[in-house]
Amino acid sequence: MLRPCWGAARAPRRGLRGLATAAEYLRGLVKVDYEALGSDRTALRDDEQPLAAVRTFLELLGSPHKELKAVCHVVGSKGKGSTGAILSSIMSRSGLRVGTYTSPHVVSLGERVLIDGEPREDDELLGYFRAHEPVVLEAQERTRWRLSFFEALTALSIKYFVEAGADLAVVEAGLGGARDATNVFDPPGLRVVVVTPLEREHTEVLGDTIEEIASAKVGVVKPGTPVVVAPQSSLALENLVAAEAERLGCGGVIRASRECHVAYSVSSEGARDYMFALGGAEAWEIRDCLVPQFVAENARTAIAAAAVLAPGFGVEIGQADVAGALRGSGLPGRFQVLGGGAAVLDGAHTQRSARVLVDSLLDLFPGRPVVFAVAMGADKRPGTFLGELARARPREVVCTAFEGSLKEGGLLRAAREAGLAASAEADFGKALEVAEARAAEVGAVVVATGSFRTVREYLLRRGAG
Repeated sequence: MLRPCWGAARAPRRGLRGLATAAEYLRGLVKVDYEALGSDRTALRDDEQPLAAVRTFLELLGSPHKELKAVCHVVGSKGKGSTGAILSSIMSRSGLRVGTYTSPHVVSLGERVLIDGEPREDDELLGYFRAHEPVVLEAQERTRWRLSFFEALTALSIKYFVEAGADLAVVEAGLGGARDATNVFDPPGLRVVVVTPLEREHTEVLGDTIEEIASAKVGVVKPGTPVVVAPQSSLALENLVAAEAERLGCGGVIRASRECHVAYSVSSEGARDYMFALGGAEAWEIRDCLVPQFVAENARTAIAAAAVLAPGFGVEIGQADVAGALRGSGLPGRFQVLGGGAAVLDGAHTQRSARVLVDSLLDLFPGRPVVFAVAMGADKRPGTFLGELARARPREVVCTAFEGSLKEGGLLRAAREAGLAASAEADFGKALEVAEARAAEVGAVVVATGSFRTVREYLLRRGAG
């Protein structure tokens, strides 16, 4: 019996007395949300210290970033979320209490703040934010820049982990590195920095070249801190990342491509048998696992990082820890497999992410028909995205919409221009019904994609069961 190896999201609950969700409350409190604008404070390229606001807030909170027992800081362009989630799960299964800070969330803000892999309830976070409202307001008065949503959430999450007694905090950076709100940790608390695959992205913030982007991301490295580097798109880029870390005086570079090896074979129904080997240790076999190959690649980096962290806690990492982490760790909306393969939810919204989605579908569900339900943000380019989906040879693409999205008619035209069999339904719920009915006719997997909002709308209507 195959078990989905990817995570689930919970439907949101109304907050205290039904007033607001935790996210709504915090956004209302700080007023500035660069995430919603698709940007970041550093995009303004101000001359001030970009971390002034978050550092002021942390000081007013009692400097919890200095109280955390141990921190793993995860930066990069791709795979930060799944690498951090797998690492957190491995360390939690070894006996540690682990806090995980990640982004974005799909349904509930608690998906970003986890203890031992469990998202925090919305009511709990709302109460926590309300209790710290006076400090948030004081921080606003202390700096020229208003505290942003991401900065406030980062600092409050760090404080939460301290109060929760976390042995280890795995903290995922936002889109940046040296200028990111998460770059507030120093040794000895900062135990390791993990650099996931880099690519040219957010050039208005990080720089125009891959060298500038690598410098920005790796800029979180502090003297004496070990750095685990994920396999990169080229050896030259991997060497560049390693050289930048060494320039900053890191405590050694560990290349996951050399330290942890992975191989796989097809077992049944598209599942994989994975084999991991860490250094000279005995190989660990994980059978019948329904995760795509890119997740297993991220697991290589997580295992290498766990090997760096484990001795400092006096624990050992074994096959059961890795197997449990790979099977049970994941993030909502990142190739999230539901019902043993009845549906897949993926927040892909660019040509590149669509390519990864289709590669994963072809990898895990070879020969199985696909029906897509697609809705996209109004600022997206559907033509290239849908062109990538065409490689999956879908039986149908059902185009739909949500508030503020591209109109379903525009998606339909783009789908047909891409040579796809397509239909359109303005109502999201009706579109799902059409997609599910069509999939039932041919034994297809339903894939909801085009935006994290698409995933959210699916989960609100169908749940993660």
